[in-house]
Amino acid sequence: MQAESFWQFSIEFYGIRPVKQDCLSLQDDHGLNVNLILCCAYADYCNITLSVEQILALRESLNELDEVTQQHRHMRRSLSKDASEYADALRRELELEKRQQQRLIEAANNMALSAGKKSLANLTTVVQPDMAKQRIRNIQEHRIQFEENHLQ
Repeated sequence: MQAESFWQFSIEFYGIRPVKQDCLSLQDDHGLNVNLILCCAYADYCNITLSVEQILALRESLNELDEVTQQHRHMRRSLSKDASEYADALRRELELEKRQQQRLIEAANNMALSAGKKSLANLTTVVQPDMAKQRIRNIQEHRIQFEENHLQ
């Protein structure tokens, strides 16, 4: 998997309104990392299955950087969107998000990956509440539609 391809996939896939809403809900309500969700969707898109153990290892690889990103996001959200600092804070947050994605791809590429499209399904075993699992299934359905649209 390639970091730049993952970034481009994420921009386009996350741009689908229901995907963005489900990802943000999973992040804000259940503490799930959006880039980890997108990484699972990207792996499926690339016909790669990440096992539950691999997903947990990927999540672990983000711990330190995720904490920095969350602190920065909290600070950005406290700013008025009209504040001159808001645009800079948003740009910096996107840089941190891109670094997270690079770290995920580096970690994934050092794993023994297998073919398949079960990464999002395996992600559901990592989360507990049924509502979170349903949101992941929604994202999975959008990923399938996304792939079908890109094959045409």
